[in-house]
Amino acid sequence: MTLLVMDPLVECKRYKSLYSQNRWVELSEKFKSIFFSLYGLPSMSILLLLLQTGISCLKTRSCSNDKNSDDSNRNCPICSSKALNEISKDLPLSYHTNSSLVCRISGLKMNENNPPMRLPNGYVYSYISLKDMSDKGNGIVQCPRSGDSFSFGDCVKLFIL
Repeated sequence: MTLLVMDPLVECKRYKSLYSQNRWVELSEKFKSIFFSLYGLPSMSILLLLLQTGISCLKTRSCSNDKNSDDSNRNCPICSSKALNEISKDLPLSYHTNSSLVCRISGLKMNENNPPMRLPNGYVYSYISLKDMSDKGNGIVQCPRSGDSFSFGDCVKLFIL
């Protein structure tokens, strides 16, 4: 009640903090929280809640914060989108019982139709990617990570149990 009587330019320390600009922000936040609880509305957007639910199903340990890092997958929606990466920062990781291999060159899944191939230096890429590279390079395959060059015949089909 004293605030209604006092002048906003008052010098008294007791009331000066009540007239500060931060007080308006605090008042608006209180108004929003009371409004939401009064009408039974969620404090967060329903779209954001649903988006976070979907993102938490896709987020794995290999999801990277840096878009240009070697660990990021260009076909992963979380790794490739800055906005989704920002939303997923505080979300838990999903639990996947079955792993899937993804080629770093093409971003395609490696399976029985596109088997993993091991280069002599130990790096693994998909058959389709290495075959395309050898066709363009006259039978020579160059490892994108190490820069080493090999003959396509030196690549070995990899079996994972």
